[in-house]
Amino acid sequence: MIIRDGGLNQQKIPKRERRREFQDFVKMINYKSLPLLDDTVTEVLLEQVPGISGTLDMNNSAEGASNRIANLAGNLRYCIREDPERVIHPLCNELPFHQIDASEITEDAEIKDGIFHVSHNQRLYILKVVNRPLYWPRDTDVIRKELESLACFYNVPNSVHTTGAAASDNPYKTFKTRNVPPVVIGILLEAHSGGSLQQAFAEHRTGVHFHEAGWTHMDIKLSNVVRDAEGTPY
Repeated sequence: MIIRDGGLNQQKIPKRERRREFQDFVKMINYKSLPLLDDTVTEVLLEQVPGISGTLDMNNSAEGASNRIANLAGNLRYCIREDPERVIHPLCNELPFHQIDASEITEDAEIKDGIFHVSHNQRLYILKVVNRPLYWPRDTDVIRKELESLACFYNVPNSVHTTGAAASDNPYKTFKTRNVPPVVIGILLEAHSGGSLQQAFAEHRTGVHFHEAGWTHMDIKLSNVVRDAEGTPY
């Protein structure tokens, strides 16, 4: 929800108090009166100018409240749109990979933001999730491109292969009975027990000159090269 300041003097009030005041105001809104969008995230924009689309309706708790924003509710007009910054999950039917029900996947440990060691049917995987910290909508396009690349290099030696897609109901599904296509919440990759080259360097266990050995990689980040139990790089 976004409210555009139309007369509130926010500078004289501490940020924490303003945040609490806004949170209290949000709880007073009668959301049943708003034409919220189904199966997605609705963004509500409020302004103190007439003629946008409708008057904001409040719950009874707003009557007599000392909340400054609630006291302006009679002059607020709203408009709605689909949240442009929502997390966008690819549809399962976009991808040619085997689907594994996300509810059957067990999270073991987080490797870094958005990347986890997981297991399914006693087999270990790496899970890269779509909804990662500091997500931006273009990240979904990056995920799609990565999946296309993984499909092209499937079964190519010395490359990490995808083993499937973690699938789930659309997290924005409005009604349980609605027939909404399942979505991809993450990519499942092979797990290699040797860890990454970054870990190996940190542990001072190798001094191999990779270019001299003919090891190449499109993105030469140490954390992007992993090794199996015998030390073979991927």
